[in-house]
Amino acid sequence: MDRGAIFAKQSQTFVACVWTVRLFYIVQLFFLPAIFEDWVEWRQVTVLEPLWPVFWVEAVGISVSVDFIVALFAIGLFGAAAFPQLRSFRVLAFAGLLLYSAFKNSFGKIGHSTHAWIYVSFVLMFLPSIRRDGSSGARMFRQKYLSVILGAQAMVLMLYSLSGFWKVWAAIMQTSRGELSALSVDGFSYLIANRLLQNNVESLFGPFLIQHSWVGAVSFLAAIYVELFAVLALFRHPLHRWWGLGLIGLHLGSELILSVGFSKNILLLGILLVSSPFQPATSDVKGVLRLLPGAGLLYPRGRPATSAQLT
Repeated sequence: MDRGAIFAKQSQTFVACVWTVRLFYIVQLFFLPAIFEDWVEWRQVTVLEPLWPVFWVEAVGISVSVDFIVALFAIGLFGAAAFPQLRSFRVLAFAGLLLYSAFKNSFGKIGHSTHAWIYVSFVLMFLPSIRRDGSSGARMFRQKYLSVILGAQAMVLMLYSLSGFWKVWAAIMQTSRGELSALSVDGFSYLIANRLLQNNVESLFGPFLIQHSWVGAVSFLAAIYVELFAVLALFRHPLHRWWGLGLIGLHLGSELILSVGFSKNILLLGILLVSSPFQPATSDVKGVLRLLPGAGLLYPRGRPATSAQLT
């Protein structure tokens, strides 16, 4: 590829990255109705166990602090959605999300629905500011911008890889002690039954997988694979969309099997991976399959995969 084509490709990717950032903040605007409901409820709170980002709320006053946090978050979101090129609004949006999430989790229970959004908001603060005329400036500027977007993707994918790693580690430890684990045929079935009983909920596919443990075992191992090797997909751009869809499938499975929803994570995966600005315009099945972690064992370099092997 000649230098002109490389420059054109980088410029095209840069424009896509700018829209990715804008979309990241626009989507968060749809969280505001729920945030305003929390605002009304929290103003009546008199006792809480504040996490470290909101350690100051009791000294200042809970109702005043809640007003400040919600106002800060709303201003930051509207500003960042309208003017994502301005770092000041991105900083306000991050600070507002961090404080809002910290307050929401200051009632004795930690939820994880906004953690990945917080990490990405933090990374996006380091985007270089676009000039007032909207131009991207020098080639080095675009490279810095693209690097920050890659950093945001890496942050999300690393979270999933860490989750997969600890699942594998726990399975190895449990197996070494002779306990049920993810490596056991009945391991996932036991986990489903225990979680449904513990939370006193029902699920659509949970009972089926409890009765057909081998289906659950294969599904669980596939989910661990998608999580464990997620960070490797960062460096294989044709995998971005497919890995994002795989992780979304994992969350949908969690909802249908365990009645545990991660709707906010699904939205984030859609923005950063399914609609990845680095995803090639076209990709063939053979190329994607050969990029899968572990596929080299089936299709070593230099020996192309045959059509028979792919069917």
